[in-house]
Amino acid sequence: MNDKVDAKRKEVEVVSEEKVVNVHKETSAFFDLQGRAVVGRAKDFGCLISMKDILSKAGVCGSKLYYLGGLNMMLAFEDDIESTDFILNVNMWKEWFVSLDIWSGQSMAYERLTWIKFHGMPLHLAENKVFEDVASLFGKVVKGSQLSPKYWDLSTNSVVVLVDQGSRIADSVTLKWKNKSFKMWVLEELDD
Repeated sequence: MNDKVDAKRKEVEVVSEEKVVNVHKETSAFFDLQGRAVVGRAKDFGCLISMKDILSKAGVCGSKLYYLGGLNMMLAFEDDIESTDFILNVNMWKEWFVSLDIWSGQSMAYERLTWIKFHGMPLHLAENKVFEDVASLFGKVVKGSQLSPKYWDLSTNSVVVLVDQGSRIADSVTLKWKNKSFKMWVLEELDD
């Protein structure tokens, strides 16, 4: 009987086994940027997509901007003095970033931005707030719905959400309205 139990345990262990890569403890990617770069979270989607222009208008020169996923960015300077000066100038960057830290090889939480597209929304319920309420089931809405009668195609709409998981969004949602139910579909756009 113990052989059967042991065999069953091994079966379960194999099924639940995850793929693991042991990374050498001395690994430190982008080591040359440590100390001379800052990492931070943009205040919102508008700041994120406009960051190059924002920095240019503020006179921040000689730096290179990197997108790190989600609302996270890295700003690399020529040396650690410039990065420290930038971080200490809170009055300059507080309008664009929620937080900033000197890059020292620290881990950052995984996040990504994605456009989700809605299909099957009944026209009489197609208000921007309804789209945003549905989108919030899948992540934090960072660029809301902008559906308007000025667009010719009212059959579909998109919203940008911040998510912390890697799997693609493909789901359905039931909308309840006046004792009726309407099914709609939410699909992540595949273009990056």
